[in-house]
Amino acid sequence: MVITKKLFELLKAECYPNGQRSLYLLGVVNFLLNFAIGAVITSILAPLSLIFPVHILVKRRSSELKLSFMVEELEGTLRQHLCDGTHRRAIFIGPYYSQFPNTQLAQMYGEFFLLLNLRNKRIHRFIDYVWPILKIRRHKVLLLDKNFLQLWESSEELLKFSSEEVRKGHEYLRTLLGNEKKQYVTFCAGSQKYREKIDFGLEKFVRPLSIIELDQYLGAFNLIKSEGFDIVRFGKFEEGLADNLKELLIDSCETRSDFTDAFLNSRCRFVLSGVSGGWWLSAPFNKPVALTNSPWLLGTSNSSSLFIPRIPWLIEEQRFASFSWQIKNFDWSANLTNLGVVYESSPNSSSQIIDLVEEMLKRLDGEWHDSSEDLELQARFKRLQEDLPSHLRTSARIGAKFLREHQHLLP
Repeated sequence: MVITKKLFELLKAECYPNGQRSLYLLGVVNFLLNFAIGAVITSILAPLSLIFPVHILVKRRSSELKLSFMVEELEGTLRQHLCDGTHRRAIFIGPYYSQFPNTQLAQMYGEFFLLLNLRNKRIHRFIDYVWPILKIRRHKVLLLDKNFLQLWESSEELLKFSSEEVRKGHEYLRTLLGNEKKQYVTFCAGSQKYREKIDFGLEKFVRPLSIIELDQYLGAFNLIKSEGFDIVRFGKFEEGLADNLKELLIDSCETRSDFTDAFLNSRCRFVLSGVSGGWWLSAPFNKPVALTNSPWLLGTSNSSSLFIPRIPWLIEEQRFASFSWQIKNFDWSANLTNLGVVYESSPNSSSQIIDLVEEMLKRLDGEWHDSSEDLELQARFKRLQEDLPSHLRTSARIGAKFLREHQHLLP
């Protein structure tokens, strides 16, 4: 029944592309060709799946693949199968419908997955026609296990750089920092230039709240520098730094590559992030993230990570929205109809960002001690997050001082 329904959907897509009935005959021929080749591939994979289970990942078909999509899906899949010991004896097929957002990570995931991207466009069509029989499974990665973020947290990192890549990476660090053993923090934040370059064709991704002023981070930068760490900015299509920031940040953007972005974030002390998906580069390597200006009440995939969210101000009621309101209106920051009309939001203050970074530095050094009040507030906040879909219940902690200041927003 499931196979019949899937074939009907594929036939409809081939025969009536964009509703053009004039292409019906061509669509039927194309469908029959793909069906035949899909049957051949199935006849090979089906008996093989009895020894090596075959997992075909159903990907998001966005016009441009986001880094967060790629890492969340591939890493999430690997971590789940790592926990039951099947990641080395299963075949994972990941058909992507665009270019990889980071070719270095794609190469490293290639050790575990048969990855198909835009260059293998025709093969994508054939994979769509593989039948889910015997131990061939076709599934969305986020439905594999409801607790995949918890599984992620409890498992080890799987991606490894080759010895040559490590040598190349150390050479890059010597050039950038003067010493490959120098400890540093990486920093990323969305810019107007990046948003203009990366257009996903979906209005909700163009978030007015995703562009922030870097001056908000000056105090945090000074704190990090005073602790003896360098700060390395990374990212694609980033704008030039103002003179006052050039004294605090080492800019890797001008010499960046997909490899340097990945290597930098695999060796950093932690990532300081604005509204940017760049922190996902550190996720496969279990690096903590200090996430600021989050438009959602959640952080990253690591329990060592911290976050502070934006708080929407309800204009008519003249009050801040409660945390429960934000859970119910989870995607409020993407609602361009209500944003600025029903509610508005300002970025995290400089002092809030400093507090978060200070907590991160102390936690990593083992110098942070939660008070009984902190433990109670965190527990209340975690109970609130239980109303989120299970795959969004991250293990990251909300900033302790931020939560103390906003405890009146808890139920």
